[in-house]
Amino acid sequence: MDLGKYVLDSLQIYFPWDDDLYTFLKERGLMSKNPKLKVLPLIYSDNCVSTQGVERIKRNYVIDPTLYGLSEFQLGWERIGEKEFIIPAERPQLHVISENGAIKFKVEPKINGKDEYHIEYSVTSKFGKLYSNWVAFYLPIKSAKEFIDKIVSHFHDIYREVREVPWLNVEAQQKQREEMHWTSVKVLSYRFSISSFEYAVKYLQASGVTGEMPALVFDSNNPQHLRVMEPYIKLGNR
Repeated sequence: MDLGKYVLDSLQIYFPWDDDLYTFLKERGLMSKNPKLKVLPLIYSDNCVSTQGVERIKRNYVIDPTLYGLSEFQLGWERIGEKEFIIPAERPQLHVISENGAIKFKVEPKINGKDEYHIEYSVTSKFGKLYSNWVAFYLPIKSAKEFIDKIVSHFHDIYREVREVPWLNVEAQQKQREEMHWTSVKVLSYRFSISSFEYAVKYLQASGVTGEMPALVFDSNNPQHLRVMEPYIKLGNR
């Protein structure tokens, strides 16, 4: 059952120096064409109309699109420095689907034929070092309330039988982040494919990567996957 599509305030997907991913890409030519393209890109979007109240916003650490065969003019950007661009509001969507008693999230980065994100260097990544992988998507508060209402309504009979109240966690305020209140939600499976993000594909191909682009997957029914990780969703608000 389709539970709706929601325009995201922000989308962040980053798989840095994961040993398996790095080895996979290195064996397929990473850095063979351009040694300067040696970091895995951070996929990022900012709907600055919703988050900042402006139509366009300056962003630092953006990977220069000319490195992967595109110009800022093609993308509708304005260049103001080596790694600084003025980028219009980006509006990828989160498609929410009820499937076999669970909730499926599908990130849709291309809307009406236009890629609604850009790729950046992570300010914390250095060549050869290992940092945590993460995926984060944020909804405007109005959309979040609509989303929760639909979920509760759809699973009304199930929720009515639940006696246990979800445990609420508090994450202390960090440098540029507000205090976060969240509850843990179990992840049954996920699949994040680089091939879904055209700019990341072009970047890796410009670095020398050939062949099929990798996907990072998890299946809670696979014992081998469970030995590596037990991922969860932090559902909450800042």
